Amino acid sequence: MSWFDIIKTPYNINNPNFPERESEYYPEGKVPKFDEQTQEVLFQGNQEGSSESEYWSIHPIEAMPYALFGNGQGNQLLKLTGKPFLNKTKETEKDIDMYYDFNESTAMSGKEHNRLGGKSKEAPIEYEKLPDAQFNKLYINFKSAILNSNRITTAYALNGLKDFDRGRIEEFRKQFSYAATTEEMASAMDNVESFRGSQNSYEEDVNLIIGNSSGLSIGNQTHLMLLLLHLIILEKRYNLG
Repeated sequence: MSWFDIIKTPYNINNPNFPERESEYYPEGKVPKFDEQTQEVLFQGNQEGSSESEYWSIHPIEAMPYALFGNGQGNQLLKLTGKPFLNKTKETEKDIDMYYDFNESTAMSGKEHNRLGGKSKEAPIEYEKLPDAQFNKLYINFKSAILNSNRITTAYALNGLKDFDRGRIEEFRKQFSYAATTEEMASAMDNVESFRGSQNSYEEDVNLIIGNSSGLSIGNQTHLMLLLLHLIILEKRYNLG
């Protein structure tokens, strides 16, 4: 193996070559140009039973919301199609062009770039599923980051779930077009105490990436209640963590 093989970073992330896009998150409402970069590996979050995605993240923690919550498209804010997982790109000696999405840590494939009006090569991306043990370790850290983001809001949200009027669950479910059954939601509310005990010292700002994937904010107590309820259901369904 040569030095070139060791340091090779085959995923070249470029600015899109289609017209500027609008975004409320940037000054003047336009997505800026980012510095081009190369990465050795990229990550992607998804659920079993869902269609393949053409979007990849530089950091695994940023791919986690897409595995747990989905992409916020369609009528349902939170997805429950199957077991969540992370994909990881395989090592390759090919140079593969990727294109920035709306930030510096998310990229789209050449195929998606062309679909949106750009011009680029459509190099296939080979990947493999991250082992469950690694996924669970990342999940525990991600959950901890949510719980520790604002402990006062978290405490109110958890108590809100624990004391939630079980007769209003169907109303709550319909409000967010949530895919779980009322029975499953009630069972999750009954198990809030065991979820509460899983906090640790891991801290990272995950509010933005959760908002990007689901449209929900962990700074909003009602949104946080739904997100935490969703995680409790996922843990019970698929033995996460």
